[in-house]
Amino acid sequence: FDRERAKDLQWLFTNHKISAKQRQHVLDSLFGFTEALGINERVLEWNIPIPAEARAFAAQHIPNDKMILVISPCSSVSQRNWTVEGYATVADYATEKQNMQVVLCGGSTVIEQEYGERIAQRCHHTPLNLIGKTNLKQLLAILEKADIIVAPDSGPAHLGTSVGTSVIGLYACT
Repeated sequence: FDRERAKDLQWLFTNHKISAKQRQHVLDSLFGFTEALGINERVLEWNIPIPAEARAFAAQHIPNDKMILVISPCSSVSQRNWTVEGYATVADYATEKQNMQVVLCGGSTVIEQEYGERIAQRCHHTPLNLIGKTNLKQLLAILEKADIIVAPDSGPAHLGTSVGTSVIGLYACT
């Protein structure tokens, strides 16, 4: 990339730079690398295999009789995270007004686990809290089983899109 878009001073070590275009989506800018090599075909395939064991884990934990809302509340940058109160309000609405099962998902860091516990405590109806209790493939199976995902700009938001689940992405200025 050019200096403005490069990370970690990478621009100092490149011989060829890909020119920036005004208001370009990140995927278009990434395709600039292949186009610089003369490859102009833009095929995006998100075919991540999910093992049967991971799907069995999801089936064991998530009921089939309700629509599923997955909330994955944390990203790697805390400024991107929405409020505990906001997530709890959405969870209660989904449970009370839409008769949905709410599932909390996330990594095993202390911050994520505490965030999930705080959300669960604020909810009128306790969500299924799987934060820190899944591996990546199990998380993917849960996201595939969900009807909708609410998440900040994070891995689970993008993984949800990859398995065809609708995602409400919460994007903050960072």
